[in-house]
Amino acid sequence: MSVRRALSVALVVGLALALAPRAAEAEGEPECEAWDVDYVTTGRLSIRDTTMGAGDGDHVVGPGTLTLRFDGPAGPGPGPARMLAYRMPEKIVVDAKAVFFSTRVVSETLGVAGPAACGVATGTWAGNRLAWGTPARGYRSDGTITCEGSMCGKMGAPPKGRSEYKEGPRDLPLAPFVFAADRRSFTMGSVVVSKSESPKQTTSMQLAGRETKRTCVTTKPCRP
Repeated sequence: MSVRRALSVALVVGLALALAPRAAEAEGEPECEAWDVDYVTTGRLSIRDTTMGAGDGDHVVGPGTLTLRFDGPAGPGPGPARMLAYRMPEKIVVDAKAVFFSTRVVSETLGVAGPAACGVATGTWAGNRLAWGTPARGYRSDGTITCEGSMCGKMGAPPKGRSEYKEGPRDLPLAPFVFAADRRSFTMGSVVVSKSESPKQTTSMQLAGRETKRTCVTTKPCRP
């Protein structure tokens, strides 16, 4: 074999070896068509407008979990997004005290929405804000409530002792998610999530989330 022919063969073999890993890598790692991002969350529930302000207060709840889907290969950022699932354990202790009564209410509930393949809420990310075009649909809350004191069973308060609690399904209002510069954490400002006359109270919620996991979605994004 001539030197020229030997060099040509070596060049072809070297080029094939150089391209093979790249081709295999491209074949083995298809481009993501969407990203599912999991967050650990904490919330703050603010209770106001109770009778004589006796039950007013702020309560930290969680930790919970939240999953968002971002359409497109770039991951979290400008464009459409949807909430796939929401889960928040809530333990709240309310000591309602006034001149003529004293009542202690302990609620231990789990609030959930989803999981749903097409999402329980849809929104659009612009700038650093994910603004929701819908509430979280199908929200439900289940657990127990324990009431002790003089007002149990009166004015809309739960009955004395321990009782089952079920709420929903209903829509859960959402405020925009404001993301940090690295797009790995967010906060949600206060939004009224429930209001009742019996018992009389207004409940608002704030939310904060921190990313824990990203999953590449190679199937076509949901088109409900």
